[in-house]
Amino acid sequence: MTVEHDIATLYAHSLSVKVDQLGLINAQIANLQAEAEAIKEELKTSGLRRIPGSLYKVTISTSERSSLSATAMRAYLTPEQIQACTTTATVTSVTVRGL
Repeated sequence: MTVEHDIATLYAHSLSVKVDQLGLINAQIANLQAEAEAIKEELKTSGLRRIPGSLYKVTISTSERSSLSATAMRAYLTPEQIQACTTTATVTSVTVRGL
């Protein structure tokens, strides 16, 4: 075994630990997001617009939002027009899945 091989093995092991750490953090985030969504639903159904806490306050508001349908847009625009409005970017993603 060479020193380079030993270093590469140690590095791969430390990254393996980081992968597991990231997976555990993502699981915690998912649980916390679910808990936060449940609390938000309860607050929304309270009928109150402002709710003070000891550390934070909540304001509940309703608004209208418009969305652009890509499917409908394709029906109205030519491929050239769509291409003229399209931007492309290189994106690097990290996906974590359980074994």
